[in-house]
Amino acid sequence: MAVSVAPPSPTGAPLWRGSDGAGAPVERVTAAAAHLVDLLDAHLAAALGREVSLREAAGGSINLGESVRYARRAEEAEHAGQWADAAVQWHLAALAAPDDSTMVLRAATALRWAGASPRLFDRYTRLVRDQDLLMPPPGTRPHAGPPTPAPVPAVQPEPLPAGPPARPPSRRPPRR
Repeated sequence: MAVSVAPPSPTGAPLWRGSDGAGAPVERVTAAAAHLVDLLDAHLAAALGREVSLREAAGGSINLGESVRYARRAEEAEHAGQWADAAVQWHLAALAAPDDSTMVLRAATALRWAGASPRLFDRYTRLVRDQDLLMPPPGTRPHAGPPTPAPVPAVQPEPLPAGPPARPPSRRPPRR
């Protein structure tokens, strides 16, 4: 049974499908996800110039419900100036929250500070732009473009009073 990857659909159809059109078996999806994590390890190793293991960075297995924990670790690494470690943690956070463009952009920024190619940073920002990772909340219509700003009423400046400017009130208590 061949497995093909289709873009996510707003109807909630499975992302992974078998050749018969039905959702792929869990074992097959799990194997594909593990393979993609290995490929991401190789990508990060090439970009950072050192061996990288997302599983080791996550503490054994990657928990997809831990995006906040990974993001906190990434921010701690950033504050310590450990940009390669921050990049790895931001990638874990992006895996755990794939619809959050902030995670992808922070991963790109950390990679750039760690010395990765500016072209790689550009590729990440294009990914965010092209994939429109800023998804609308469920049950709302996708946006058709930038929102139209509300009209701003014209404001007329008030005329300045004639004479010298008034002194501000004194903060001293009055004399008796």
